[in-house]
Amino acid sequence: MIGFKGCLMIRLCWLASLKYQDKYIVHATDDVYESPAEICELVYSALKQSLESENTIYFTDRQIEIIKKLIHKMKEYNYNEIFAGKNAYDFVYNNKTWADLRKTAEEIIEICGFKIEDFAYE
Repeated sequence: MIGFKGCLMIRLCWLASLKYQDKYIVHATDDVYESPAEICELVYSALKQSLESENTIYFTDRQIEIIKKLIHKMKEYNYNEIFAGKNAYDFVYNNKTWADLRKTAEEIIEICGFKIEDFAYE
């Protein structure tokens, strides 16, 4: 349980953390960088896995509700399109769609009883 839920929380931190995104998207280097689309794919996969019958026992009804909310939002967005043609700074700091995903990811972390700072996600 802790392994699965911990993995989900770390992936959510990648999406929820402005500090992480500033370091790995805005100030990326050729050797150290993150792709917003990859972050979303990994988060989406972990969220879907959390709704599988063997994993739902680890979540409250409220937690499942907010997980479904983020899954729904993520289905609506085309991440490559959201990022296309934008510089990384504008994308991370000014894109309302991306900010909404970030906020919802943080909401899940908090509703599960944690804070982003609780995890070594870098």
